[in-house]
Amino acid sequence: MNQNAITCKNCGNNFTGNYCNVCGQRATTKRLNLKQILHDFFHAFTHVDKGFLYSAKELAIRPGHSIRGYIEGKRAAHASPFLMLIIIGGLCSVLYYNLEIKMLNSYTISELEGNLQIITSKFFALSMVAYCFAFSLVDYIVFYYKKYNYIELFVMNTFVAIEVLVLNILLIPLWLITSPSGTDDYIRPFLFIILIVYFIITRFQFFEARKDKKVYIRLILESFFFFGFLILIGWKNIIALFQTI
Repeated sequence: MNQNAITCKNCGNNFTGNYCNVCGQRATTKRLNLKQILHDFFHAFTHVDKGFLYSAKELAIRPGHSIRGYIEGKRAAHASPFLMLIIIGGLCSVLYYNLEIKMLNSYTISELEGNLQIITSKFFALSMVAYCFAFSLVDYIVFYYKKYNYIELFVMNTFVAIEVLVLNILLIPLWLITSPSGTDDYIRPFLFIILIVYFIITRFQFFEARKDKKVYIRLILESFFFFGFLILIGWKNIIALFQTI
């Protein structure tokens, strides 16, 4: 074997040169940091990336494992998470606004007033970024011993936000069917539960809970935070549900 051969972090192929001859990924991938993130952000506006369907599929069936692989260097098959967030967030904003679909807090976008309406309707992706900042800070504090930096955890939560947006788009037909009768208020609390389960599964896989039992107790602590956060933004739905039971 050539002693100068490089093992591709994306596909495991041994090769020489600057790019893998099998998947095309660069020979070296740097650890994610602010400089790398800014580069990817501007790259999203100047290039058309492939891998939307691949990333969406991976985030649906094995979210934590695929995100950890991306952070560790398996990036060739994935679309840029920031490009995905911008495009899917924009699409979700347009659909929710024009179809008058209620947000998680029981208000339609057009019913919101002032700056909140502008932020939610025109900058839906930016509002998701704000959630990513908050969740990443909690991850950084709770799982500090895992040695992931804040930017890496922010990328993880960006991928999670993307899948949440995809779920919202897929549920649009259900919202349109149930909204006229008011039965959509019964569905939203269950959506909260689905989101919490998805957050937990993602972190269970990402932090490799099967190999590290300390992850379990930390996941329980984080689940209380996520549950409290979702109740906070959707408290009207929770109250309405119990009033009708």
